[in-house]
Amino acid sequence: MLDLLVASPEREFKLTEIVGALGINKATCHAIVTTMVERGYLVRAPGSKAYMLGSAVILAGYAAEHANPAVHAARTVVPALARDLDVESVASVVERDVITVVEWAPAPGSGRNAAAHRSTPWSHVGQRVPLVPPFGAAHLAWSTDDRIAEWLERAGDAADEVELRESLAAIRRRGFDAQVENAQLDKFRTMLAAIDLDQLSTSSRVAVSRLVAELGHVEHLPVELTADRTYDINALAAIVFDSASRPLLTLSVHPAEPLLGVDVMTMGQRLRSVADGVTESIGGISPR
Repeated sequence: MLDLLVASPEREFKLTEIVGALGINKATCHAIVTTMVERGYLVRAPGSKAYMLGSAVILAGYAAEHANPAVHAARTVVPALARDLDVESVASVVERDVITVVEWAPAPGSGRNAAAHRSTPWSHVGQRVPLVPPFGAAHLAWSTDDRIAEWLERAGDAADEVELRESLAAIRRRGFDAQVENAQLDKFRTMLAAIDLDQLSTSSRVAVSRLVAELGHVEHLPVELTADRTYDINALAAIVFDSASRPLLTLSVHPAEPLLGVDVMTMGQRLRSVADGVTESIGGISPR
């Protein structure tokens, strides 16, 4: 029920709409919303008597943020990256088989530069994307063999496993991920921004994952890029680690224009340095 309301925070939901969306018994739904109103997680709108999010959700979110210091740090780090590098900046976490955006900031000049090579925002807070190759490569590069095998399996027959494993090895050696723009995948990702994965049926989520896998081929980049070659970069990503050197948070930046190889490496190393700083600030340990 919280997922339903959080996905559309500006909406008011009537009891019948909640029942229809969740597919639960009306009496059961009424008992749940009554309790949630009593506890402050929902409130009833004065005019319509429909339900909307209450202040207890704000307090819960505040507590959750402080219970996750890397996410808390992202509130400051992500806008700073956007300002310093003049690019769109994102922080995301991986939970189960989904990537969730927890912080986002636009490039400072994005509103003025309507002619930018890529003017549509790459993401927004709350966006959820299936953990299917190539999405999540930076996170998986530092994960266990079992997790990598699960990730590769989700790509099905649409991906080259050898190439994907080579890309993960390149990320580890380089210290950050660098993905070349894929126009088809970028258009589909924009469409994904309007889809709430939690409200899709299991079969629909499987279909979405298959589409991501089929469209998701990205050019495999070497560890070192050619300094004077131009690269149409979709994303650069680096990982924040916990005290056991496990991937905890992904920081990524999304240039709006093609970059020379030397500028890609400079930006990636800057991103890696910022991620290392967050890792150190929360007591994490970066792997060798």
